[in-house]
Formats: sequence, C-alpha cells, structure tokens
Amino acid sequence: MTAPSRPSHPFEHLARPFWEPIGKYVFRFGLLERMLDDALSVVMGVNYDDVGTYIASELDFLTKCRLIKGIRRNIPDDLQRIFAGLFKELEEQNTFRNSLVHGAWTGHSESDHTHGVWSKDGLSRRYNSKPFYVTCEELNSKAKKLDELTATIKHALRAAVRGSSPSPAKP
Repeated sequence: MTAPSRPSHPFEHLARPFWEPIGKYVFRFGLLERMLDDALSVVMGVNYDDVGTYIASELDFLTKCRLIKGIRRNIPDDLQRIFAGLFKELEEQNTFRNSLVHGAWTGHSESDHTHGVWSKDGLSRRYNSKPFYVTCEELNSKAKKLDELTATIKHALRAAVRGSSPSPAKP
C-alpha cells in the first residue's frame, strides 16, 4: 500500500493563482532588463552583442541603471529628461523584484488566495527585520508598470537611433 500523496509545500495547493503573477512579473522584469541593455549599447555607442557579452553580463540591474544615469550626458537633452524621469521607478522596481524573488515565503492570510496577502520574512542590508507583503493584484499592477517602462525606453531608444526627438510613448 502506498502513502497518499501530499503537497511538497504547504502553499502548493495555491500555486496557480499566486505563482502565475510572480512568473509574469519576473518575465516582464527580464524584458525590461534587456531593454536596459539596449539602452546601454546606445548610450555607450557600442554594438548590443558587445555590451551583453562583455559589459552588461557582469552588472546587476541597479548598476546598469546607474551607469546609464552617469553617462547619459552623451545623448540628446530630451532623451536625458526621459531617462532622468525613469530612474526612480526603475530603482523601485528593482527593490520590489529583489524582495519578491529572494528569500522564503512564510505566510498567507485570508481564505481567498487570489485576494489574500502573501508574506516573507527577511532582513535588510543592515540586518533589521524587513517583512515583505504582496497581493496578486499588486503583482499584476507592477507587471503592467514594467510593460509601460519597457515601452517608454524602447520608444526613446528608437528616437535616439534615428537622431530625432521622441514624441510621447504609446505603450
């Protein structure tokens, strides 16, 4: 006689409603990161393959943002303004992503898992307690914002390559 199968984790039965928005967010963050690599290649004036192979692969997301911020003076003023307006949001998305993907999930509250709050216990860089709470709605909203950021950067890069001023992005 075989033992009945049990989920490998207490949250296993909640997989789809919660894990799919996490996957969507992580995938879209990856698209944004690729767009940032494209931005680095434009700002640095080098081929994307060179940036990806020799430069960007060694840098984390926030370092790439800071590098673009530091050398953006090599691009037209209107593109500088677009990128300047994005840095705070990019940094916030990076912080959210790091909280989302690092560490173990520790809890779920409310019986309706699609509207419940998921939590993680963690530590700040200074070893202070740093809990992280997130809902599926927040994940979906953040993923949508990633799409908007990616579209804005893509639009600005196309204008930079053409050597023209970008008009407002249309995500």
